[in-house]
Amino acid sequence: MQQRGNPTGNRQSRYVSHHTVAVTGTSPKGSVHIYNLDGVKFRNERTGTSAFSVDETFTDKVEYSTEKPVSQITVQGILYSKENATITLQVKKDGESVFNQSKQLEAVPGIDNTVDLVYSTVK
Repeated sequence: MQQRGNPTGNRQSRYVSHHTVAVTGTSPKGSVHIYNLDGVKFRNERTGTSAFSVDETFTDKVEYSTEKPVSQITVQGILYSKENATITLQVKKDGESVFNQSKQLEAVPGIDNTVDLVYSTVK
């Protein structure tokens, strides 16, 4: 089941966007996918590296910010786990929180289960 953030306001307005995806549990694995339609790079807050899109796996938390204002963006966080775990996705526009949701994964023993959260202004 997918949850989609539907932000309010003018879709054409431009803003600096900050994204945090975190996974918690005994041995969770996370994956984050981020892109925008404005050709703006994302900066990894931990490493300082930049890229036009993000496709990264991680085991705790990742944070990215746009280097310039954008108007349309999509962020997907995916949690993989064989045990109960939680994923949290937070999105800020110009420093103001516009999306902050968590989802728990109720694991089926021995099976790699997945759950995701999505925020998108792309229509």
